[in-house]
This record gives sequence, structure tokens and C-alpha cells, in this order.
Amino acid sequence: FLECMIREDQEMCRVLAEIHKNILQSAPRFRRIRKHVISMHGKFDRSALAGEDEQRIDRCIEDAALIMRVQRFIQLLCEGQNSVCQNYLRHQTEKAVSFDMIAITCDVISNLCETVDHVEILDVHLIETTSACFNFLIEVVQGPNLENQKKVAHHGILERVMNIIKADFARVSEELGGDDPPEIRALRMSCVQLLTSLIEGGADMEVMTLICNRLDHGALMYRLVVTVSSMKQYLAGYWSRPLEALALQMSNDECEERFGEAYGIVILFLSLSEADESVLDCPDKLAPIWQDKLPPAEPEMPSTPREAFEFLRHQIRSVEVVLDGRLARIWFRKPLVCAWIRPSAREEIIGSCDQEGVNLHQKHGLFIGAIEELTIHVANAFRLSQLCFVARKNPLNKFAPTLINRPFHFFLRRNARNLTILYNLRHVLAMTLCFLVSATLKPLDTVSGVHIGLHMHNFEVVGTDVDAAWVTMYLGVVYAFLTAITLIMNCCLHIPGIYQVEATSLKRYVHAGSWETGLWIGASFGAAGLALVYSGILSCLVVLLGMFRFVDGNWRDAQATGVDVPNNVAAIALRSISRAFALEAVASVAFFWVLVMVALARGSGYEFLYAFLVFDAVFQIEVLRNVLQAVVTPAKQLVLTGFLILLILYGFSLIAMFAFGDVFIAFPLEGAPVTATFFMNTVYDLMLPGTVIGVTENHPNTLMFRFMFDITFWTIFSVVLLNIIFDIIVDTFSALRTDAQRRADRARGFCFICDLSLNTIEAAMAAGRGSTGNGFVTHINEEHSVWDYIYFIFYIKGKDPTQYTGAEHILRSQIDHADVGWLPYNRALCQERLVGDAAEEVAVEDRVASLETMVSDMSKNVETLLLEFLRSTKKQPAR
Repeated sequence: FLECMIREDQEMCRVLAEIHKNILQSAPRFRRIRKHVISMHGKFDRSALAGEDEQRIDRCIEDAALIMRVQRFIQLLCEGQNSVCQNYLRHQTEKAVSFDMIAITCDVISNLCETVDHVEILDVHLIETTSACFNFLIEVVQGPNLENQKKVAHHGILERVMNIIKADFARVSEELGGDDPPEIRALRMSCVQLLTSLIEGGADMEVMTLICNRLDHGALMYRLVVTVSSMKQYLAGYWSRPLEALALQMSNDECEERFGEAYGIVILFLSLSEADESVLDCPDKLAPIWQDKLPPAEPEMPSTPREAFEFLRHQIRSVEVVLDGRLARIWFRKPLVCAWIRPSAREEIIGSCDQEGVNLHQKHGLFIGAIEELTIHVANAFRLSQLCFVARKNPLNKFAPTLINRPFHFFLRRNARNLTILYNLRHVLAMTLCFLVSATLKPLDTVSGVHIGLHMHNFEVVGTDVDAAWVTMYLGVVYAFLTAITLIMNCCLHIPGIYQVEATSLKRYVHAGSWETGLWIGASFGAAGLALVYSGILSCLVVLLGMFRFVDGNWRDAQATGVDVPNNVAAIALRSISRAFALEAVASVAFFWVLVMVALARGSGYEFLYAFLVFDAVFQIEVLRNVLQAVVTPAKQLVLTGFLILLILYGFSLIAMFAFGDVFIAFPLEGAPVTATFFMNTVYDLMLPGTVIGVTENHPNTLMFRFMFDITFWTIFSVVLLNIIFDIIVDTFSALRTDAQRRADRARGFCFICDLSLNTIEAAMAAGRGSTGNGFVTHINEEHSVWDYIYFIFYIKGKDPTQYTGAEHILRSQIDHADVGWLPYNRALCQERLVGDAAEEVAVEDRVASLETMVSDMSKNVETLLLEFLRSTKKQPAR
């Protein structure tokens, strides 16, 4: 279409320019008529218009509607940061007469918003037309397109933007019947977005300086306070957790529509601070004219510009990215869904990426992949939190407690604090049960020193005799109930998310309603677990029913589209369930739930099972978890070694059977084959080894052979094979501990994102800001924060692609194609801002640090090779 417009259509731009000229002629008459009617009647009343004036008003409205459609059309031509069309609309080089649509659009805005009074007199039609003009200018300067940025910035548009910001739109708000109509919010947000688009990328310092000088900082701060004050109805009692409160009441797009102006103002000031840090002092220097207009202060609510700025500042994040070989900082609003990211997610992602032998490029690729998987699980947790058993419009919604009305939100809110409390309660109950059983379990009776049985004796509490058996059973029921809830929560959190991950990784069919069906499973889980104490059998039935509906819904849709059903839906669902129950969070909880249910079902005599409940702490403490992983990680080697032990044991049992006969047997197995009897006795000898003294005098000829048999048996099993198993476990534990220590040392000495050393960053921060001591901490927590990069990927994946800026459009394309070139590799803005001797000094220190790391690695490699050489030659190092 663009090629056709350039080569064939010689009149299009001229017609577009003529359309815009019509509004320049009709708008002044419209303004004059509207102002006269308002002055006469106190408001605009069309019935008070004369025939000619009414025609002029209608003509202006028609012109405004036509321009609004034209602006939308040329905005779409530039969609996706189409630089060819952006430049063409500014200057048509192939034509004799060029029409600058950017300048024409700026003229229209200048005509409509020349003064604050002109802005106040606008009606809803002209407001929507002005918004369309701003949206076109936003699209035409993004990319960033430096020429268009300069064109717009020097065309007087900044003053018109400030006129709109200063206007209160009292008359049109009254006409629209609201204090803050969406049309006015959209216009103000477009103004702020244009300002941020003009400084996109921070490449042109001239434009940034011009904006700093021409903006009315007091007016922007006033609008910031007013917009934050409007959050009161959504954040009452939740000022410390704004993301969580907003996410439960509106979508991300609705939040942007209502409060995008305030977030944009904060982003604007933070972006301008890169050129002039003094702009961050503006909240403390509000002019008296704006100070008097501030809304009255209310408890727990930000009421001053500084308080409002800092309140929103905590929700604004930034990342350093590489754009066209140049390092730039991008500011963005933290997505609402990020309130449901687990606090341990950062360490889990770093642990899965920061592996030994992986270079920085590969680490960045693993990092992006782990975050994309995390987005699926967090989206699932967010949807579960929104699940409401009592409809919002139902009057009972206000009276139903959160635990009943929104059970998933109750456990997942505030960084899953209540779910953590649930884990801790289970640990306390497990220790209480163990103590109770140990203190009250005593021998029932003894006859001639022979133990007959155990019985839980009663105990006294404040002079009252308490039945220990009933207390134990009651606590066991409570523990089973809490464990069932934990299991339900973990299954609902992991199964739908794993299904999406599996389907995405296999590039197979994914039903559009997978989240809804997964949510239905979660609701079924929650209802069963919260309503019934003994929810074992019923929960299993609900799971099966839910998964049947989950698979059946996808099955039918897949058949309609002609997709291979068994290989796409059922297989992925089964793999998802198996993966979920292979997770530590699901498998461990399921094991302890089954354990306590068996103890409750069997009753007396099985109280010893409660002792195993305290082992749940193994899965919660990292050091103990590493001990468990030392056994689980080399599982294949341990299983194969155990199989070898069984084969050799079988061989020794056959030798004993033919060489020693009945003398070898310590205990017979009634009704079992002879081979099994000798095999079990051989295994018993392995566990409790005997001595050659046990050979009877009836067989003196077998003494030497039995001696050699026992010595060989003891050497092979006790000295060699069992030590092999112990060495595998110890080596694995040592490797896990070494890897954890290596990651910890690297986290303390290198930035995870850019891989620059602590010394390099400290020197760069000291040279650039003149401060020392905490430069590295500032760098990894603010400039290259891992959390910020996680939030940025959530932000860019959750944003409407049509609303992308130029940088975001490029970055989304790179993320989708697994290109990690946008992440800074051995680069940081704090380092690149240095000039002259300071930069050279930092570069030298960086090379020295790299050489030190290289020498350390070479030393470890030489030591490893030396040990391998000594082992291969079976020599020990000299003492």
C-alpha cells in the first residue's frame, strides 16, 4: 500500500492536508459560539443556538470526526515503527510538492489548544480529535525516529501539552456526567505518552534538555497527586500492597487507562533525570499556586508531591538493554501480575542458569527460558487468586470471609504468606505428635520379661485426666486436613501451568480455554479440600473428574480442527500430571498425607508413623535438602551399583549352598526354595557379618575354605562395593556443596546480568558518582537487578503489541526468537558514561580481574589434571 501511495497516488497527501485545513477554519468559530452560549446560559445548550450557528457547530463536529479517522489511518501506516512511512509523512521526496503531515498535525493541536481557556472550551468531539492527533504523533516519533522527535519538539507542541495538563475540564466533565470521564483521561495520558516518546532511547540530549526547560513541573506534580488520590477507592487499606489490590479489581489495561497518566509522569521525570538529576527535586519545590490546589490530606494516603512520587516510584522499574549496539535504559511500570511471583523464584532461576561450564551467552538463554516458564505459572496463580465462589455482585460477597470466598487468594496473597504459615503449622503439629507419642507410649504389660505391647497412657492437664489416644487422633486429623489443603494448593498451582509449558515446548495443540478448565480443576480441588476433613477418596474423584473435563474439552476442539488427538491432548495432560507429582512440592506433601491417613485408619499400634512426619523439615531447609539430593541426583549410579551387589550376593549364596550346606544357614525359610534361603542368609551376613569361629568342629576340613570365603566376602562388599556407594553419595554431596558455594561466591563478586566484576563496578561507580563502598550493591539492586529483568519480560509479554514503543517492539521480537543480544554483555551504563583517564583506569582493572579469574580457573584445572594423573598411575603424592 505504501509503495502504491508513493508511486501512483499524487493527490493523497494534498487531500489529507486540505482536510486538516478545514478544522483550522471551523474551530475558531466553534469556540466563539460555544463560549458565547456558556456565558449566557451557564452551560452549553444546543437549543439556544440560532440556525446558522447550529450549522457551524455541526460542520465543525463533522470536520473533527473526519480528522479523527484520518489521524487513525495515518497512525496505522506508522504502526510497528515503520520508519519508511514515518519519514514519508514528514517529507515526500518523490513529489514536486511535499506535505508535512507532522507539522500539519501540530498546527491542528496548536489551534485547538493554544491557551488553557481554549482547552477548557473544547467539547467531547474535539477532545477525541485532539487525542487522535496526539496518538499519531506518538506513533510517528517512536522507534526512536530522531528527525521526527526534533520536528515535534521544536514545533511548539510542548506548550500545548502543558495547556492540556493545566486545564481542569470542568464544563465538559459536567456535560459527560462524571468527575473524571474516560475521554479526558485518555487525552491527558496521550500527552504524557508523547513526552516520554520524545525522549525515547535518550539518544538526543538536545530534545531532553528542551523538554526539561519547557515543562511546568508544578503542573505535572499537581496532576500526579490528584491521580494518586483517585486510587483511594481501590487501595483503601492496601496502600502497602497496591499491585495486589489493583490486580483483583481491574485488568492491566484498565489500570493503564485509569492511572496511566500518573505512572507516565513518574517515568518522564525518571527518564529526564539521566540528563539532569535536578528534576528529581521538583516534588519538593511545588509552586504556591499549585500547592493551594492540592486535595486535602487523608490518613494513610499520599498527600504531597513527594509522597505520591515515592509511592509510584516503587512500582516503576528499569532495565539496561542493547539497542542497535547502544546501551540504553528503559523505564516501565511493574505489571500487576508480578504480585504473585514467589519470593524464591529469583534464587531458583539463578540456580538453574548459573551452572559450571556455561558461558554468559548460554546463561542468558537459560535465564530467558526460565522466565518464560515462570510467566505461565504466575499467570495460573493469578487466575486462581481471582476465583470467587460468591459472585462480586452478590450481596453476600461483602460478608463472606476471604478464606471461603477466595480461598486461593487467601493463601497466595502477600507473597504466599498464609501458605508459608500453613507449612509452619504442619511442622508444629508434626513435632507435637512426636512428643506426645514419645511421652505417653509405655509398655502395656510384661510377663517373664517378654514384651507384650504398647499403650498410650493418659496424662493430666490442670488436674484433668486427658486421653492421649484421642488427643493424638484429633491432632492427626487436623494434620491430615492441613496437609490435604497444602496438596490441593500445590496441585492447582502446578498442573495447569505444567500443561501449558509442555504444550508450548512440544509446539502442540493448546486449547484457548485451557486456563478456564485448569481453573475449574482448582475450584474442584479447593471445594473438596475445604469442605471435608477426610477428603482423600473424594479429592481423588474430583481430580479424575476435573482432568476428564480438562482433556475432554481439548479433545473435542482438537477433533473439530483435525488435530491428532492422542498425541496432543491426552499425552500432554498425562505428562503434566506425572511432572507435577515428580515435583518436590507435590510429591513430599502427598507422601506425608498418605502416611498420616494410614496412621489414622489403622489406629492403635501404628502411632510410630507419626515420627516420620518431622522429616518434612528436610524439604524446607536447604542444607538438609542438599543431603537428600546427594542420594537422589546419582540415583542411576546407585541403582546400577545395587544391582551389581545383588548379582554378586547371588553368586556367593550359590557358593555357600554347595560348599557349606546346612551349616551356613542361620535361620531357615519355611516354604521357600533352597536358593532363596541361602540368598537371604547371605544378605543377613552382609548386614550382620559373622566370624570364622562360628564353624563347627564337625567340619574341620572346611575351616580354611570358610575363612577364605568370609574374608573375600567381607573385602568385596564391606571394603569395595559399600564404599563405592558411600563415595558416590559423598562426592555428590561435595559437588552440590561446592556448586552452591561457587554460586554464592560468584553472586558476591560478579553481576549476574553483565558479568562485570565487583572491582570493576566499584571503580566505575566511584569515578562516576564520587561515592565508594556500596557501588556494587547499588548496581545489582537497581541498575542490573535480576528482579527488574524478570518484571520486564512479564511487562512486555502482557502488553498489547499495538501499544509497543519502538524499543519494546524490537525487544519483543528478539525475545520471541530466543535472541539474547539485547542483554548487556560485559557492559553497563555506569561504566560507559566514564570518559578519559577514568574509563581507561576501569578498563585496566577489569582486565586485571579477568586475568585473576583466568589464573584461578587454570590453577583448578591443573590441580584436577594432576589428581587424575596420580589416580591413573596408582601413585600417591609425596608427603
